[in-house]
Amino acid sequence: MDPRSQFIFSTAQTYFQLDSINLNELENERHVSSFLDCLNIFTLACYLEKNGSLLFFNEIVHHDNTKQMLVFVKLQPTYINEKNYKTNVMVCSIPGSPVLSFYNSISKLFAPLLLKGDDKSMLQDPKIQIALTNLAAGLSSIVSEGDGSENTTSN
Repeated sequence: MDPRSQFIFSTAQTYFQLDSINLNELENERHVSSFLDCLNIFTLACYLEKNGSLLFFNEIVHHDNTKQMLVFVKLQPTYINEKNYKTNVMVCSIPGSPVLSFYNSISKLFAPLLLKGDDKSMLQDPKIQIALTNLAAGLSSIVSEGDGSENTTSN
């Protein structure tokens, strides 16, 4: 099997905790092929159906039967090949509410990386710090207005 496709399928299998997947059935999955081989397709979303099969789309779609989503994002317009798939594809998991996931990724991952990282230009530009703080505060207020079932402080 193509190592690029193998990367996607094995990542999905691990994330969704599947004992096995039918690789022969998935090998010609058109959304996966489009993501890997088309310059202008940047997203591959993967959902787990109730029957245990994987469902792929080249866009984020609302899927009523799922609470979890795994998303592969191409970082630049490029063909994904055997040499670049580990450096040009970002993998994101969205385990529930997209707003809560976005809030947690901003406040617990990207803000600390950007504000405490080696990129000194981030620290020198107060507009970036203000924008990041405002974004996190806005998302926090949206999350806290929710139904109370989502925890904004979990790590």
